Amino acid sequence: KSMETSAGLSTYRQGLVSALLGDYPGALVGWGNESIPVAQLDEMRRGLMAGQMWMLGEVGAATRTFMEMPDQSRAVAARLFELGMIQLEGGFPKASADSFTKALTREPQADFAPIARYYLEKLGKPFAEVKKPSDVAAPTVPVTAPAATLPTAAPTTPVKPALPDPAKPKP
Repeated sequence: KSMETSAGLSTYRQGLVSALLGDYPGALVGWGNESIPVAQLDEMRRGLMAGQMWMLGEVGAATRTFMEMPDQSRAVAARLFELGMIQLEGGFPKASADSFTKALTREPQADFAPIARYYLEKLGKPFAEVKKPSDVAAPTVPVTAPAATLPTAAPTTPVKPALPDPAKPKP
């Protein structure tokens, strides 16, 4: 599910209209004080609710709720990034650096990540590059097999057991 079904959507939209009209303080109040905290609280509530449903045996509903959580986390990260942009445009660089850092902490590989990293670098607060799990080499365990020990005085021809000669008579 996308942001359309997430908590705090009405205040997010109000803040967006304020930002588009140039009312940065109005956008900051709508997003920073209402929309984002409400979405974060809803995210926590859903996680707790899914855990409770799982414990009560409602595995299907719990699984659906758990599956929706990454989308909600991405939506909150996008809102934090947008808040950082408005804070930067509104003349609050320290607050924008904090918002960019929170957004990147939530979603380091998001579409907005290069822009957020750029602004954090320009603000003097660079964010460490996070590698995707597929980019990280799997840990290897060194395999040290014991060296094969060859006998030093090995016979070159196989030794055959002494068999009685059938041509000789037995005593």
